[in-house]
Amino acid sequence: MEKYLLHKQITKIIPDPFSIEIVDYIKSAVLSEKAFSVIRIGDGEINLLSYNVYSSTPYLNSYVVEKIVAMQKDSFAINSLWKIIISDLMMESLLYADIIGVIGLWRQKKADSQDLVKHFVKDPRGISGHYHAIDHMLYLADQGVFNNKILTSAHLYFSILENLNNLISVEKKILLFLIGMWW
Repeated sequence: MEKYLLHKQITKIIPDPFSIEIVDYIKSAVLSEKAFSVIRIGDGEINLLSYNVYSSTPYLNSYVVEKIVAMQKDSFAINSLWKIIISDLMMESLLYADIIGVIGLWRQKKADSQDLVKHFVKDPRGISGHYHAIDHMLYLADQGVFNNKILTSAHLYFSILENLNNLISVEKKILLFLIGMWW
């Protein structure tokens, strides 16, 4: 990951989910009355987004996408065309975001290879998603796809929650959408 942190910084990368910088960007947008959006990419989303990117694991790629779609309340039968459409729509959404939270950019503890194998056998979707998130999202950043955007940990809500009073004090009215959160 160091290679990407030293990149030209066209894409700002903040791996620390507790960083006050995350809240500072949001506060700045509120104070300037500018629309601002944050998208969190977890293991499910990155597997959908990176479908067809990793040609060495086509069966795993297809399996995890089918599993992710089947897990949804509004599930539907998915074929190769739908997998590509969903991937493209997700990518288009990211192009409009100001901050993109990416799973895997921050780790609470370092996992050893035995842990990774155990988790992969239990849930291939999760572990492959973490790897794909780091690899694919940082690759896209390095290619300039996320110019003028901020990549941070998918756990960026730690900073927001830790500094919520500070954030709310800036404005009387803040509209906060939490979609897909399981609290």
